[in-house]
Amino acid sequence: MKISAAASRATADRSEVFAGLAKAGLTRLGVPGALGGNGGGRDEVLREVLRVQQTDPAAAAALASHQCVIGALLAGRNVGLRQRRVPALARGDVSGIWPSSAMEDMLLRGTAAVQALAAGTGLSLTGPLGRVSFGGRCPIVLLCPVQWSSAHPPGLALLDGAQDGWRFAAAPSSADGATAATLASLENVFVRTEELVDVDGARIAMLAELQALHATVKRWLEP
Repeated sequence: MKISAAASRATADRSEVFAGLAKAGLTRLGVPGALGGNGGGRDEVLREVLRVQQTDPAAAAALASHQCVIGALLAGRNVGLRQRRVPALARGDVSGIWPSSAMEDMLLRGTAAVQALAAGTGLSLTGPLGRVSFGGRCPIVLLCPVQWSSAHPPGLALLDGAQDGWRFAAAPSSADGATAATLASLENVFVRTEELVDVDGARIAMLAELQALHATVKRWLEP
């Protein structure tokens, strides 16, 4: 993983944000008890995001991003992936990243900028993800719209941030300097086919519960 010094400092400045959310139990909201969560409806997640947003927009964006990843896994048709990945996300051992720029682009154009080429037992992914924001130093996973065929709608893959091939650089700050985002892109990042959340990424990204959380992330990342 390559990350610029400026992007690294921006992440370090927010190193306690995600840890605080996990300690408060907010990463467990809306997750079934069988997967390590506190149960309850996904509507509770949005209420908490809006509550946090009143006092700490950065924390609200980090929580919304994380809960988007959880929500996508819960809604995706890959049950095995859900069972393997959601417990660590619910505990806050891993931070979920929702790349709102890439999701927005997929929904507007019907295609994904990240291209997928067959590579043995998986896919090799290359392309831009746009602006993302990290809320801490713990391991990350990121949802990624991927295009492997022009004849098929984009799918949705779950990527580990520790994989080789990530490229991070500091993005221009917002006008008031409050938002420190990172530009992310992929260069031959390998993903196994069993890490595909769903073969129809738009079906997931358009879910009403995720659209509301997506809007929170998008507002925070806009320059």
